[in-house]
Order: sequence, then C-alpha cells, then structure tokens
Amino acid sequence: MAARIHRHPPAGTMSYGDPAGYRPLRTAIAEYLRAARGVRCAAEQVIVTAGSQQALDLSARLLLDPGESAWVEDPGYMGARGGLQAAGVSTVPVPVDAEGLNVAAGEARSPGCAPGLCLALPPIPARGHDVAGAANGAARLGTP
Repeated sequence: MAARIHRHPPAGTMSYGDPAGYRPLRTAIAEYLRAARGVRCAAEQVIVTAGSQQALDLSARLLLDPGESAWVEDPGYMGARGGLQAAGVSTVPVPVDAEGLNVAAGEARSPGCAPGLCLALPPIPARGHDVAGAANGAARLGTP
C-alpha cells in the first residue's frame, strides 16, 4: 500500500506543510477559543508549535529584541528561562508568594526598566507547573 501511494502521491504529500501548523487543527483551536474562552480569533492567527520551548523561542524572537528583559517566576519552569535566554533575552527572576507573582519584588529587581515580557504560568499541579503552590490572587490581578 505504501509503495502504491508513493508512486502517485497526492499533491503536497512529499513537501513541507503549512509553517503555522496543520490548518484543520488551527481551525479547531480557534473554534475552541471562541466557544470556551470567548477569544475572537481566526485560524490564520493561530500558530501550532512542536512544544513549549519552540513556542517560547518564537514568542521571544517576535516580541522582544536581544538584550530586553523578561520577568520569569522564581521558583518556576527552568525551561522557560533557557528558551528566553537562547533568544538573547535577559531574564529577571521574580519571586512567587501566596498571591502569585510578586510584582513589587519584580520592580525592585529591575528598577526603571519595564519588562518586555512577563511569563507567569497558570497553576497546573498535574503538569508540574505549580512549583510554588500559588496562583495570582484577585488583589494582585487588580480584579474585584
């Protein structure tokens, strides 16, 4: 069967796919975001990556210039630091307390320099992202 398919392959079979990812998957993600999260986006605005490291690297290279700073949770996902640093971004470890990312401490660690990016992961204990056991509280987020 494989030999038959390779003798007359469908168009695009032996070439690279869409660099933004498989179109039906991007469409499904956009539809999910619309229905479950209220995010208005189209498949053209969704990029599928091979994993978190590729997503961090791509985001850092698109959003920041080399030498700019990014706040990262401390303790936090060490892979995020490596991904950002590989893109030439200076990481500023910001402590996490009972209310989540301590913004005042971040400001103290980078006086007069607003971060170009702040990476704070949602607490997902089953995935190991809940390193400090804290989530950003309503007071810290500025919500009632």
